[in-house]
Amino acid sequence: MSYTKYHWATLAQDYNSPLLRNYIWVGSTYLYRRMHGIPNPKIAIVSQNNNIHYLYDKAAWDRTHEAAVAKAEADFRWLGRVMKETMQFGKETIAWTQKHLCDANLRNAAPAKLIALLEGFAERQRTLYAYGVLLPVLDFGNYSFVERNLKDILSRKVAKHDTARYYHILTEPRYFSFAQEQEVALLKLMAKYYSLKWRRAVLARDYGRLHDVEPAFCAALRKHAKKYAWVYYVYMGPAFGPEQYLDFVREHLRSGILPAKILNTVVQKKEKTEQERKKYIAGIDASPFEKEILRLAGIMVWAKPRRKDYQSRSYYHAETLMREIGRRTHLSLDQARSTPFAELRKAMLKKRAADADLANSCKDFHVCLPNDNGIITILAGREAAKFSQKFIVRERLSRKKISGSTAYPGKAQGAVRIINAAQDIHKMEYGDILVSVATTPAIISAMKKAAAIVSDEGGLTCHASIVSRELEIPCVVGTGVATQVLKDGDMVEVNATAGVVRKI
Repeated sequence: MSYTKYHWATLAQDYNSPLLRNYIWVGSTYLYRRMHGIPNPKIAIVSQNNNIHYLYDKAAWDRTHEAAVAKAEADFRWLGRVMKETMQFGKETIAWTQKHLCDANLRNAAPAKLIALLEGFAERQRTLYAYGVLLPVLDFGNYSFVERNLKDILSRKVAKHDTARYYHILTEPRYFSFAQEQEVALLKLMAKYYSLKWRRAVLARDYGRLHDVEPAFCAALRKHAKKYAWVYYVYMGPAFGPEQYLDFVREHLRSGILPAKILNTVVQKKEKTEQERKKYIAGIDASPFEKEILRLAGIMVWAKPRRKDYQSRSYYHAETLMREIGRRTHLSLDQARSTPFAELRKAMLKKRAADADLANSCKDFHVCLPNDNGIITILAGREAAKFSQKFIVRERLSRKKISGSTAYPGKAQGAVRIINAAQDIHKMEYGDILVSVATTPAIISAMKKAAAIVSDEGGLTCHASIVSRELEIPCVVGTGVATQVLKDGDMVEVNATAGVVRKI
């Protein structure tokens, strides 16, 4: 097979991503030349029990990276245009998936129609990934186009004692994320119904019994949950319902702070940050290139998770399609997501059951690999294990000190809790140190309890960085090894200001 000629090495790690998404993601690597005019990278994905390893061929990746750097350096407005195109395509994608997958009556659709919809969904997702992964391709190793130039501008044009504050304000996301919009809407809902009697009822009753005493609030909460069901969905859910959002309400109420006060703090903080941003930028005598960098800093940090949010919403929309395909091929939703497209296509068109054993094998262990012919190779079971053993090095590291990048400054001590997926959240108590390969919206409730957050992956624009800023929780990202060195119950000291985590 042609993939064996590549020199695969681990690029990054992730968690909780089904074959459906991994197959699409690897397929996006064929689009770089057509979309961006740069060489296609060679990227593969290994999934074992939902532990994800992104692999890359360094020679191919370097060619893609160098071409991206050349484009950014030659035309400093290129990256801004790409971000704008990404946001526009993201809006178009969720409009398409809402109309054709979520709101459509698929029950009576012809098998060929369902397969065409699946391919249409996949093609839109591939395009979004080819947009979204361009930034990691550009900012690789010690190179960072926006961040490097921003630091250079501040070092030359801002007093040394002000650079940290300028950097913090200029790299704040320009706009609310969808998760923040949900939070603001929930706080407004709470403020509308708040009274001491209402507070006691919410804290004392489960969702079912709450209907008896607060029917208007419960109806409003159902409406809220329907609107924002997808916000924490990522690739495979589950979607949030009123019960989950009621848990968020209770978390706020237990803080003892009035919802209206929390709401005012959130809104005022965003407004104050934007005022400071405008003041700082206006006070810097900047060239056109420097102005673009100052503008891009906050846009970039907002745009990356926004693109992921568009994808999360479209994966939520696609659940309707995958359930219908699963119904016709005698597969559960998880099995349908874990079955290769070719098998789904054959089973649908021949109106037969799909290979459930293949689906289960792929769900447990699969590899998605690009080939020179533009087709994705899928390895499962023993083949996947053999490939993994050859190309992925696993070792338990032992060290007292772990280093990374500061996402939000501050210090904290506490017990480690390894949280990678929703099923891990029950371990988390207030004041624990959340340690993750890479945080996702699916574990947001655990993140809200953390005294500090530490991740293996990530940088300025990662989920952990953005959420830690929103919550003002000390955070260290990009450690590379935290989940390998630490285990549940370890006592650690996090000095996020210095980007250091130590066992104590």
